[in-house]
Amino acid sequence: MKKAVIIGSGLAGIIGAKILVKNGFEVTIIENSNSIGGLINSIKINDNYFDHGAHMLQETIDENINKIIFKDLKKNCFQYEYLPQEHFFRDKWYSKSSYLNLRHLNSKEFNQIYKQIMLQNQKKDKEFFKNEKERCLSIYGSRFTLKIIAPLLKNYTGHNISELPPFTKERFNLSRIIIANEKETNKLKKNNYLDKILAFNSYKKGISGRKNFYPKKQGINFLINLFLDKKILKKIKILTNQNVISLKVKRKKIHLIETNKEKIKSDLLIWTGNSEYLENLITSKVAKKEKKVKKVYWSFYHFISKKKLRKKVFYSYIYDEKIPIHRITHYDNFQINNKKNKNYRYTIENINRRGIDHYHEKEIIESLIDLKIINNKNEIKLLKKYSIPIPLKKNKYNLSKSIKLINNLILLGQAANKFSKSEIIEDTFNKLNKTKIN
Repeated sequence: MKKAVIIGSGLAGIIGAKILVKNGFEVTIIENSNSIGGLINSIKINDNYFDHGAHMLQETIDENINKIIFKDLKKNCFQYEYLPQEHFFRDKWYSKSSYLNLRHLNSKEFNQIYKQIMLQNQKKDKEFFKNEKERCLSIYGSRFTLKIIAPLLKNYTGHNISELPPFTKERFNLSRIIIANEKETNKLKKNNYLDKILAFNSYKKGISGRKNFYPKKQGINFLINLFLDKKILKKIKILTNQNVISLKVKRKKIHLIETNKEKIKSDLLIWTGNSEYLENLITSKVAKKEKKVKKVYWSFYHFISKKKLRKKVFYSYIYDEKIPIHRITHYDNFQINNKKNKNYRYTIENINRRGIDHYHEKEIIESLIDLKIINNKNEIKLLKKYSIPIPLKKNKYNLSKSIKLINNLILLGQAANKFSKSEIIEDTFNKLNKTKIN
């Protein structure tokens, strides 16, 4: 039986293992943390489950893939055609979308931004940018970039927009904006350039219509059990707390993988992580220490309450540099309530440059009161808080010749420049479904 080794156990690694086992491979997963799942993971606190990464898994645009990959999910998960979302911007709530509604600006500021965006639309699309400031100026013009995007990114990262790598704002749900009423938006989006940056006025349009799945029990981590059931797990070797330190290449094939604990022979290598680190391993270069890589901390505050804070939305986004909350997840609006203790669960996310100690939970609770989500501090109780560091690197990495020459290497997930969950699933299926033992 031929052997396949998968580096990384996030969504790409888990889906990849499922496909390769069914295609007859003996699969080993190497994961550098103490558990598998990556951002498809949850934490259990006093019988309450909270997620600290992805919340939903959405179908792809390929019906054939959906029938195969999501087969077991349909009976074990709640299904939602739409994800009701809202956002707070310039002292107003907008209940139909998570994307910034610039129509909440005063008429003078809005008109200036609108004109600049239309003007940028007439210019040629540029592909390479030195930093996020240059990129945003090219897309939106100076008004929106410097007056709205720059302060928000400064609040999240602690850095000026000119110091941040291109595509930084996409990490914070700032990829699209609303600038017109529904009728005019539909007209504007017929323009290919504007279609990339404009959001529909409601979450019921656009990519909505593809089902979203969330487990009926536990948290998003239950999806791991559905993808890697007992039959598949028996055929997979999972090595946690291990790092790849060496790759042996012979005749344009990787035949031996060395970790900090053992050596593993392989006929096929699936790499889902950092491509630059992979190149260093293949070329036997010493990896450079990433001293200058900027990072932010995604902080999670897991609360419970005796009542629902929002009855119709799954997510509440806040775009205000003075409010230390980025998003609120309302679990019990898309998963049945835990009948044992009858608590409603909420995860409040904050992004900053120093971690969980940047804000005290008192400031978070006071912000909830200011947003009129709760009336007083006694309505909500904090169970746990922690932070996860996120490096601010360029999203895209150009493959070197040394990587392209390897015949038994397949790149998935981040390594393949795929970042959305649906995109990762589709790419993984297409690359591995026809990979069989010769």
